[in-house]
Amino acid sequence: MQLKTCQQNALNSDRAERIAKQATAKKKTAVVFATHKFMGQKELTDMGIVFCGLPYAMLGG
Repeated sequence: MQLKTCQQNALNSDRAERIAKQATAKKKTAVVFATHKFMGQKELTDMGIVFCGLPYAMLGG
């Protein structure tokens, strides 16, 4: 169950693309807080996204 929660709350390519689209439309950089990411920081930077990792313990796991 905990792994499933991690995966649901992680930043993945689908979420990153949606966030990047909104940020680009507003001409802003998006800051994303999540426990995990499933893509590289270079890809996120190219999309205009700054990833900030949260400790897994914050999920109550």
